[in-house]
Amino acid sequence: MSQTVKQYIERIERLEEEKKSVQQDIKEVYIEAKAAGYNKKAIKQAIKYRKMDPDERRDLMIDIDNYLEE
Repeated sequence: MSQTVKQYIERIERLEEEKKSVQQDIKEVYIEAKAAGYNKKAIKQAIKYRKMDPDERRDLMIDIDNYLEE
């Protein structure tokens, strides 16, 4: 059975509200980490790197090291 456009819109609206809530939760965790003495930018970079394919991350780190030596 196909949903109506109204039902799709309502689902999207609910998901948008959930997204706002999750984004606020993430923000609070960053605040907690900063209060504990951790560097927010470093945490964000670590999360970004952890999402990467391990081989891609390794290659990127090698390139970064090489560029820093130049």
